[in-house]
Amino acid sequence: MFKKLALIFSCLLVCGISVTVSAQQQVVANAGGEGSAAGINLQWTLGECVTKTSETIAETQLTQGFQQPSYEVETIIEDPTLSFALEVFPVPASDFLTIRAGAGGLPGLLAVVYDLNGKIIIQQDLYAGENQIDMKPFPAAQYVLNITDSNGKLLKSIKIVKK
Repeated sequence: MFKKLALIFSCLLVCGISVTVSAQQQVVANAGGEGSAAGINLQWTLGECVTKTSETIAETQLTQGFQQPSYEVETIIEDPTLSFALEVFPVPASDFLTIRAGAGGLPGLLAVVYDLNGKIIIQQDLYAGENQIDMKPFPAAQYVLNITDSNGKLLKSIKIVKK
């Protein structure tokens, strides 16, 4: 039996038939950047999957992984039972962030903007129609906007980039 399997496997290799398995890898990165010093360029992504644990070169520890190109994710969470439109624009924002609650919106909507440390930087009641949040006082960074109903139920969570 073993000889037959070995013979079949050998024939497959000789004939050039190969079997490949592919799996799609996914990385969700929330930050990253690049820098250079002393003629060395370095790019990094926070949240990357590590494929090799570490390497020490010239007393510097490096971890190897893979990076994704730059991309923007706007909506993080949205309640699938939401019966009215909640639009947030422009993303990225510079001066003002506009939140439009569509017709039939619930009373008592609340918008809360958090920095990436989880600190509340602004909290504002929302009404039907267009609402504006002044983003001018805050530094250029990424923020998370949560929109909740009067019971505190999360209706929509959006990543906001402030330029």
